[in-house]
Amino acid sequence: MPNVMAPPNAAAAIAYALRQRGKPYVWGATGPDTFDCSGLMVKAYQVGDGITLPRTTQAMLASKSLMAVTAQQLKPGDLVFPSSEHVQMYLGGGMVVEAPHTGATVRVARLGTVMAARRVTTPASGDWSTASPVSAAESVSVPVVGSVVAQGIGTGFTHFIGSALSKVFSWAWYVFEVLLGTLSIVFGITLITKVIIGTVTSSN
Repeated sequence: MPNVMAPPNAAAAIAYALRQRGKPYVWGATGPDTFDCSGLMVKAYQVGDGITLPRTTQAMLASKSLMAVTAQQLKPGDLVFPSSEHVQMYLGGGMVVEAPHTGATVRVARLGTVMAARRVTTPASGDWSTASPVSAAESVSVPVVGSVVAQGIGTGFTHFIGSALSKVFSWAWYVFEVLLGTLSIVFGITLITKVIIGTVTSSN
């Protein structure tokens, strides 16, 4: 297999994408405050590695500057397409970062369906004079991916626990208010009954 030019360090693009977690999905947006799925990929590689990717998922799939890879060949930084309408960035360890859909925010999620995948192997723009030719079968070195992904997963887990505890607290408070309201009604009925009985007794 002929040598190809691989990105010097996909970790920069991954790090940028992970820093966008929590920002809203907006169709057609490329940042910095909102993103659609391909917009997040474009901005991550542009800011992280100075690479200009095709703007849409369809254009990425059709681009000859991106190398097709299989699900078994995925490496951190690869673009994953669950369908022709959506793209994610592979983080390693069976995880991806994505801007999923309207009403959601940029998040880390588990890898699901892989309809297709692409690797950034040749520059669409930018100076790649420092890049070294490597075999397409070789691993692209991404030394900080492990820690970056761990940070992303850890933060996501922390957000999940915080959200769960908040819901439990809200539910407990609701139950407390219902019980308090019920007790108040019972107390009120008891008090009124005693007043009525006292009035009747006095009349007799």
